[in-house]
Formats: sequence, structure tokens, C-alpha cells
Amino acid sequence: MAEDQLVAGRCGDQDGGQGLVRTSRTDGSKVASAVSRIEGHIRERLLAPNFWHLATVGADGSPQISPMWADLEDEYVMVNTSMGRVKEENLRRNPFVSLSHHDVENPYDRVEIRGRVVRFVEGEVAERAMDRLTQKYIGEDRYPWLLPGERRVMILIEPTRVRHVVGVEKFRPGVLPGIPDAPEASEPAG
Repeated sequence: MAEDQLVAGRCGDQDGGQGLVRTSRTDGSKVASAVSRIEGHIRERLLAPNFWHLATVGADGSPQISPMWADLEDEYVMVNTSMGRVKEENLRRNPFVSLSHHDVENPYDRVEIRGRVVRFVEGEVAERAMDRLTQKYIGEDRYPWLLPGERRVMILIEPTRVRHVVGVEKFRPGVLPGIPDAPEASEPAG
């Protein structure tokens, strides 16, 4: 096996999806420990009060999707939920996740962030993070829908792939007959 290396490459069809992809196989294929920076337009989308769809994998292998409030916490994407929710249980069992967002003005302008959960933070820190999201999304100081006995958990996600696509997504090289492989492609589409 070749030594790990960082390879700079486009992680989407637009400039906002730049990132670093870690490879460790001799064939250059990507592995799950990739590192992506969230910058520019994608960073702005996370800092704004946009809803993101969080996809997790259930115990039976089926997908589960939840609309979420999201933000940045250092280099991580941060979401917050209640202990005992299906998404929290799914992520403790399988840390791989995908978040997506589309521009409300142009639904063909979309972002996908794939990653893995690196930390679950409970207690007062999680409650303060939820209050920060509440301020951002609805302008109130405290999360108003907390139920008696409910405990919050802040979930930190390390991005492994960041894509920004505008328009119709291109096919991966070699999928359609007669379409040559694109040598500059560093990240497979879809």
C-alpha cells in the first residue's frame, strides 16, 4: 500500500467545493479518512440560517433523513439533537453521514457535505450550542421546545467530501458510452 498523501482537487463543479482528499491506495482511490475544508460560498451557507437535510443509515441499512439546523464549530459541521432520537442512535452505530442543502432561489444550486461524526458532546455545552442555533434560526435566546427530561447532544461532523453543483450534474467518466474519461476529474460525481 502506498503511503498516505494529500491531493488537492476539485470536489464539485463550482469553485466553492475545493478541498483536500487523502488517498492511500496504489490505485489512487479515495478512502474515508479524507479531509475537506469548508470555505467560501459553502461556509456562508452553513453560517446562514439555512435548513440542511441530514442523512443517516438505520440498523437495517435503510436511509433516514431529517431536516436540521446546522452551523460550524471550529473545522467541524455541528448539528444538535435530543438523546434517543433515531438519527442520534444511527450515528452512534454508524458515524457516516451526508448533509445536503439547496438554494431556495435556485434549487439546481446545491451542496452536499459527506463526513463522519467525530464527537458527541452532551450536557451544558450541548445546551449552549442548541441555544446558539436557536438564536441563529428563530431569534430567541433559549430553545423554546425543550421537554422535561429531554437531554441535548451536540454532534460534530468532520467533512470528508464537499461538493457544490449548479445545474445538471455530470456523469462520472466512463458511465455513458461515447463520453471519454475526463482526465482532470479528481472526484467522482454522484
